[in-house]
Amino acid sequence: MFGTIRKHSQALWIPIIVLVSISMVWFFTNSDPSTLLQRGQGGTTTLGQQQVLIGAAVQFWQRTGQLPRRASEILPAQDLDGDGNRDVDGLVLMGAIRQDLLERTAALDIQFDDDAVNSIIREQLSYPRGQFQQETYDQLIQSFGEAALRIYFHDELAIRHLHQVMGLGGGMVSRRAFRPIVEQQLLKYDTEVAVFRASEYTNQVTNIAERLVTYYADNNRTYKNENRVKFAWLKIAVPTNAANKAAIKQAQLYQTEVYEGLRQQGTNLVALSQIATKLKPPLKIDRTELAEGNVTSHDLSTLFRLARNGKVGDVQVHRESSGVYFGGVEEEIEGSLPDFKSLTPGRSNEVLQAFLKDESQNLAEEAGRSFYTNLTTALVEGNHTFDKFCRSNKVEVFTVPLFTSNTQPGPVYAPLPNRVELPELQRAIDGMDPSKGKTQADRISKFNPNVHGGWILNLKQRVPASAEQIEAEMSGGFAGQYRRLGLVHATQRHSVPSSNPQQRFQVAEPTWNFRHVERIKLELFITSKKDRSKEIDGKLELLGNQLTQLTQQGNPDATPAELRTQEEQMDAIRQQLLQLERERGIISQAETRLKELKK
Repeated sequence: MFGTIRKHSQALWIPIIVLVSISMVWFFTNSDPSTLLQRGQGGTTTLGQQQVLIGAAVQFWQRTGQLPRRASEILPAQDLDGDGNRDVDGLVLMGAIRQDLLERTAALDIQFDDDAVNSIIREQLSYPRGQFQQETYDQLIQSFGEAALRIYFHDELAIRHLHQVMGLGGGMVSRRAFRPIVEQQLLKYDTEVAVFRASEYTNQVTNIAERLVTYYADNNRTYKNENRVKFAWLKIAVPTNAANKAAIKQAQLYQTEVYEGLRQQGTNLVALSQIATKLKPPLKIDRTELAEGNVTSHDLSTLFRLARNGKVGDVQVHRESSGVYFGGVEEEIEGSLPDFKSLTPGRSNEVLQAFLKDESQNLAEEAGRSFYTNLTTALVEGNHTFDKFCRSNKVEVFTVPLFTSNTQPGPVYAPLPNRVELPELQRAIDGMDPSKGKTQADRISKFNPNVHGGWILNLKQRVPASAEQIEAEMSGGFAGQYRRLGLVHATQRHSVPSSNPQQRFQVAEPTWNFRHVERIKLELFITSKKDRSKEIDGKLELLGNQLTQLTQQGNPDATPAELRTQEEQMDAIRQQLLQLERERGIISQAETRLKELKK
């Protein structure tokens, strides 16, 4: 097997250029595996999809202690190009990635015996309790079948083995393969940012008095009184003085009678109250109302916490050195919204400031989106530059110090706070390339709202690293670190995965597999966009004809209002043309990239 891997390592490792990646961590921490078992019984069409569902069921059990029961979406459809449209079913995507890995393990003939499979089953179905859960295993068998379940765990071992062995390639990869990666790591971006700070729009908020009361009511969850509960409890005090034998004996008798009574009558508060009145002498049931947020400082905090984890009306028991507590929640009281006029000046000012902040944010976002529309039109027409258009519209613009995709915030980026954060710009810059843009509009980001208001980035140019910098990283730096990491992964034990599910899936998408995942995503994306591509071509032709007709419709007697209407129609068409061209460009880039990957 190792000979086979060495034989094909060149073909697998040289093209390590990462455009798209996906993490199994995301799936197993953010999915809602509800209809998992039902879908696993017959709803899947591939082995990869079935194994994704089995893995989700196991992970769900490890987190919650139970298997999923009800139907809902477990894998939402994925937006692969960031346009807001769902391009591919999540199960199809994850199943395809799993299927690709299964085919690779089969080609390398990675096999494990029954003892190894039994070992991983015990380990995975013992976490986190430390004891094998036979009942859970039987439930999984009932849902998926024993053969499918054992094949899944065998393939988990095989895929784990594949990931760790392929990590050895990090120590053997050639300089030619590393160079594009190093160049990308060192590439600097020269940018400027137009910002729309919410604080600048506070004075534009109008009709505050009339709207404030409505805002207060609409946000009642924030401002209503805290939820409360009616809590009932019985305390049987235990004397701390050992010499008080009579009192100790009485306390023991009370405990015995209460426990026996609850066993016979049921562990509920009604029974507890009846039992307390029949004791000789009888004991009193104490009652109080507790606010959930303040209960941590209360003497009953432990008993209260136990009760809140149970059902209303149930009795919980808590033992302390001073005695034994029996109690529970009698009633839950929903917090009410105080009348706005009754608020204290301090509280009403809090509401006012929150209202002004939200409204200022809305105004900043409206201004930013409107400006972006006008800006793209001006740039497409070639009448303005980014800086000139911003200055003519009195929009704040500042130049960002040069940064790379992995630059960390520091003192040099001091102007950014209260405007935009460096990681936001790094995310926006990903995929932008001014060298391929037909117009200046291709160099700007969309309007991006943030906690400060929002911003638009203009990528002026990319600044490549010098030959000396690249060589330094090629000789050590990033490349050396990468090789060392690959060798470390290759020497780790791999016969049985870690019992920690988080640690296990954090390495489920190693660098060697990025290229294959990218290919799968591009294939699914292009398939989903075939009909859309034809639709775009038809719309472009239609809109082009409409724009030509409007341009030729010169009317010297037209009123200013008619001219304005015509211009608005033309602007709307230009925006649609721009959006469609961008969408078509994304599809074309995906097709080009896929051809590169298949070479």
